[in-house]
Order: sequence, then C-alpha cells, then structure tokens
Amino acid sequence: MAPPPHQTSLRFLVAVAASLAGAPACTTSSGSSGASGAVADAQASDATVTCQKDARVDTYVANLAKASTSGGLKVTLVASEPAPPSVGTNAWTLRVTDGAGAPMSNAPLSIASFMPDHGHGSSVKAVITPKGDGSYSVTPVYLFMPGVWRVTFALPATDAAPAEEVQFFFCIAG
Repeated sequence: MAPPPHQTSLRFLVAVAASLAGAPACTTSSGSSGASGAVADAQASDATVTCQKDARVDTYVANLAKASTSGGLKVTLVASEPAPPSVGTNAWTLRVTDGAGAPMSNAPLSIASFMPDHGHGSSVKAVITPKGDGSYSVTPVYLFMPGVWRVTFALPATDAAPAEEVQFFFCIAG
C-alpha cells in the first residue's frame, strides 16, 4: 500500500530543501544514498554512518604522525582513549616536534574539530596541556556525532617562523 500523498509530499519537500541547502549525500549501512540524511534515516531505522572508505580519512594507529605542508611542524597522535576515536568524549596524547625532530615543549598549539561535510565544529573546546619534552594531553576531544571529522592542530606565525598546521581526518562510525 502506498503512503498517503501528504507523507510522500513531505519527504519530497525535505529532500528538495536539503539539496538546495547543499546538504551532502549520506550513506547508510545498506549502501543506499540519498539527498537528505533525514530522509535516509526515516527510511532505514538501522542506518549507520559508513565513511571508512572515504579517501580523506586516516586509519587510526597508535603513533600516527602527520607533518605540516612546509614540514616545519610534526604532530604524532601517540594514543587515543578510546582507540580508535569514537562518538563522544575522547582523550588524546600527542608528541609535537619541529621540522628537525626536536621536541616542542610549551608550544602555543591550538585545536579545532570540524565536520567538513556538515559545516560545523564541536561545541566543546578541547584543552591542550603540555606534559614536557614535546608531549601534550588533549581533552576533551568531543566528537558528538558520526561522520568525517577534521581535527587541526595549529601554531601561530612568529617573527622567526610562518604559521603551521597539521590535520587529522577520522571517520567516526555510528
């Protein structure tokens, strides 16, 4: 039996509004794609985000190291609790070095967590605490929903060096 016309029209309007607003297509565990995550979620009650095959994402391993484009900054994600990063509150341990591999203790490092496909960040600001010898704890890294998260660590420019940034991309399943 077909759904009543008003339900079909509502689904259509939601899909059109989402596509006009530039909402990205979502993929569910069944592999279906749609113009609106809301429509897909309404149609698949067991829908889960599956972004593991997204070309942007990094595969989490302990001691995952990334360098800035210029090579002047290297950030190593020594550990994540939980591992791999997941929905909710995460705690990270970092090691930060300069381009020559020297530990950077007490660097004015900042963090920004952002979902590029959704256009928003986290509402909770993580605190970066130096632990000495280039080690830092970062908590809470609050990744409140499934999807692709870009976590950027940045150093501001100084008289002696340009601004530097390192980005980690993780698929947070859910």
